[in-house]
Amino acid sequence: RLSYTLRSYYRMRLRKIELNPQFVTKDAESFLRLSAAEQSFAASFSELFEDHLTDSFLRLLPEKLRSKEDRDDKVRMVSGPNLSRFVFCHVETPPGGDFALKPGAPPVRLAKNDILCLPYADAKPLVDSDA
Repeated sequence: RLSYTLRSYYRMRLRKIELNPQFVTKDAESFLRLSAAEQSFAASFSELFEDHLTDSFLRLLPEKLRSKEDRDDKVRMVSGPNLSRFVFCHVETPPGGDFALKPGAPPVRLAKNDILCLPYADAKPLVDSDA
């Protein structure tokens, strides 16, 4: 069972890299969270993906439309993960006292081994602080 769970976990991590290859390689914070093997995979997969895009249709577009870089803050050429998706969070180390998951929400008291289901954007501050 443990072997199956670990393989499933690693498959999910690789799947997330495959879904957002350019974001993972361009966002320094995301890239540094990967293991050395995952960084190597992400870099080579992103390069293959960009080559595929160029070979399949980008080379047919006019030169000024081929760029995959952001031109302004309104239009993003490289999309990131969906932070509004719901995730399950397991509390290992509860933050001290009551904690408001987002501004305006009633505070909750998190205890060890609590399991929460909430949008990742709300859980991100807890994950980043190792709470």
